[in-house]
Amino acid sequence: MQSAVISIGLLMIFVVIAVVLLASNRGKPSPASDALRALARQTQGTFARQFVGFGKVVKFQTDGWPLTFKVSSSLHGPSESIASNQSLNAYGEYRLLRPFELELEPRGGRGVLLPLATSRPPVVTSGIPEIDNAYVVRTSDVPLAAALLGDPEVRARLLAACQPTSSICVGPLTEGLLKRTREGMGGVALNEEEETLAVTRLLAIRDVITALLDGLAQQHVAERP
Repeated sequence: MQSAVISIGLLMIFVVIAVVLLASNRGKPSPASDALRALARQTQGTFARQFVGFGKVVKFQTDGWPLTFKVSSSLHGPSESIASNQSLNAYGEYRLLRPFELELEPRGGRGVLLPLATSRPPVVTSGIPEIDNAYVVRTSDVPLAAALLGDPEVRARLLAACQPTSSICVGPLTEGLLKRTREGMGGVALNEEEETLAVTRLLAIRDVITALLDGLAQQHVAERP
């Protein structure tokens, strides 16, 4: 009984610290907020705030592809040194024409993957030296992945976007805390933590996602919603 009371007390302390720490940053100007607002202006998109994680969201369309950029904060570290952590989730949506999954994690990095399925596809070799040297590749369809990654524009965008904490996922689109799959929909997502979020970086990420979406359309995997 006493241990349960202590556990509840520690949990309440953690919650109070979390609220205070995150709330202290609410409303303050930040490079990430400025970059997202600039992205919204340049893409004629919308900028909004979310309560969960005190997130900031920009939604817009590029060549008919709907894109969403979310920046949120979370807490990490031991109780005596809790810190706020910033993460980016940027994704584009498409109508799924046939099943296909692809995951790219920078070699030597610490990528943040957003799970796309209950079981991850196996690690493979794409056969493209620049990609295989830069990324650990997982896919459900090696020939299709090689065709997609072999596109000169896709390859150039991916190599330019590679950062230590970045990861890229292609597959069924999920949403909500339970990661429920949206029937008939797919997504191309880039996730990263603690990378510098200037508007030039966000526009480069937009170009990576749209290049992948265009490549998926050429491979008859995706079409615009």
